[in-house]
Amino acid sequence: MIYSGFSLKILVNNKPLKECSEHIDKRIMTTGPSYVLDMKTGRKIKSDKIYYAAVEELGTNYVVQFGASSNHFSSSSCIILKAKLFIDGKWDHTCKQIQKSTPKSRKDGFFDEKRQKHLFKFDVTNWINDNNEVDSNNNNNNIKYSSTKSIFGGIGAISVYFYIVEEVEKLDNYVKNQVEKVQVPESTGIEMGIKISTGFQKSQDIKMASNKMLKSILTIPVAVLHIHYRPASWLRTRNILLDDVPIKLEKEGELEIIKTEEKEIKVKNEFIKNEFEVIKSEEKVKSEFIKNEFEAIKTEEKEIKVKRDFSEFIEAEESKQEAQKKIKIEDNV
Repeated sequence: MIYSGFSLKILVNNKPLKECSEHIDKRIMTTGPSYVLDMKTGRKIKSDKIYYAAVEELGTNYVVQFGASSNHFSSSSCIILKAKLFIDGKWDHTCKQIQKSTPKSRKDGFFDEKRQKHLFKFDVTNWINDNNEVDSNNNNNNIKYSSTKSIFGGIGAISVYFYIVEEVEKLDNYVKNQVEKVQVPESTGIEMGIKISTGFQKSQDIKMASNKMLKSILTIPVAVLHIHYRPASWLRTRNILLDDVPIKLEKEGELEIIKTEEKEIKVKNEFIKNEFEVIKSEEKVKSEFIKNEFEAIKTEEKEIKVKRDFSEFIEAEESKQEAQKKIKIEDNV
């Protein structure tokens, strides 16, 4: 997904999952809406859509890619961004640095308290029985959805929070946290199609998370993106995912390349069209030339025939006169 120059997508085998969306009013979400912050007014410009990624296969590892377009680094007030990634409302207290020279970043797992990396993996959901708790204050007796929401992100969603930051001196402290799959209330999770959750596969390599400190200049994120991952079958059943609609490539660079290629193809087609027109014109000229040549030949043949007929007529006249002279001579004799 791309929203106002900020991007978020899920990759499996280095390929983006199919994406789709629906109006935000059609379904209760486990997150708030995606938004960007208007730096002049301080107002949140909220998206009116829920964005989905279609998961075709369980047990596959995935990578999250996110970033910002170079336009967001044009002013002196925004030189460096940090991105916090939340999976099902949880994070590992690490962040990624994004700047003009490296406008996109990827994350394929969380670090635990021992700084051991655990890779993201699509897994079956762990259900917990919440006894279909009902909100007594709601006349419609709708099921409570508060248990699926968190301060950041929410269950069944991948969320990225972008902050304007500045670098400060490194710290030695590291927040210890456990990496574990979330549990989803059965009554709400099934209703919202959260049949897939993120599991964690322990990596063989221990990778140390950087202890570089990026201090936020603003407490409010400049952008927040949410993409909800659901089984592809669930999205198709509700006519949210339509297979005949091509995948949108969310990388702006890729979109620009596609636009450039389309432009080049258009120019090439125009060139071919012009070449064809030139060929047609040349053929027309050639045809006209041949026609004129043929007409000239016909004219010459006609002139020759007329000339020949005229000469034959003259010769015949002359022969007649000679015959008359011959008769006169014979008469005189």
